[in-house]
Amino acid sequence: MFGSFSLRRAVTAAIAVAALGSACAAPPPVGKFADLDQRVERIDDLTYGAAIDEFGDLETLDLTMFRPTAGDEPRPAIVFIHSGAFTGGYRSEQDSMAQEFAERGYVTVTITYRLHEGAWIWFNSPSDVALGAARDARHDAQAAVRYLRANAAEYGIDPGRIGAVGYSAGAITAIGVGQHPEDPGDSGTPGVSSKICVAVSLSGIAVEGDIEADDAPVLMFHGGDDFIVPVSYARQTAWKAAVAKRLVDYVEFPKIGHTVPQQRSKELTPELVRVLREYLVEKPPCV
Repeated sequence: MFGSFSLRRAVTAAIAVAALGSACAAPPPVGKFADLDQRVERIDDLTYGAAIDEFGDLETLDLTMFRPTAGDEPRPAIVFIHSGAFTGGYRSEQDSMAQEFAERGYVTVTITYRLHEGAWIWFNSPSDVALGAARDARHDAQAAVRYLRANAAEYGIDPGRIGAVGYSAGAITAIGVGQHPEDPGDSGTPGVSSKICVAVSLSGIAVEGDIEADDAPVLMFHGGDDFIVPVSYARQTAWKAAVAKRLVDYVEFPKIGHTVPQQRSKELTPELVRVLREYLVEKPPCV
């Protein structure tokens, strides 16, 4: 049992009502893009773009790629985005998850993005600095999406099947990438689509406006006792996504704070595997 709050496709003809309860966990997915059966090549320090930082200097943006070595068919890709309140953090935080999903058959990357001193978001009254940091991070992540799409043939990627997964600030960024393909920024690879097929939020929310009907579908995991990214805002994001018919699922873990990926990985991983396979493999391409 998840022992969780679950809001699944919570829209009827008008507005659906979310209910507290327990969501029964399905058996772990098996087969292609679920089994950990791929040998993986790691490629460090690929430069995917550059952008002006808070001090007016040009900052190089790099990524680490994890790529299955067997076969030559194009594979879906996932961009993993690290936490750090937009003030710190390292892309290596997401290396283990990126490695794991590459072993399942995806091409995965972990990315750097611009960080800002003093950019912490107080969600009830966010500052222009904080919102600017979130926008810069989103623009950088969008450049990573474009880099993968533009270089799809070189790296064996299916350009129509790219998703984003993030934790905390990275989750806010992943949702933002799904919301705003029309505002790509200028961090690299201009003229290529920034659209993704699915955004996964681990302890994140939407901070750049409402989720609309043409945004990427969103899968959300959140702690019921999260006071860093308050759970009330996560519920609001899930509700708005549900109303727009963009919510894949919202799973809330009671008595868990901000560290959902660390404390509930056994419960969230099967759902993450299932949803990524559905939206990046089974459904039609999103570009």
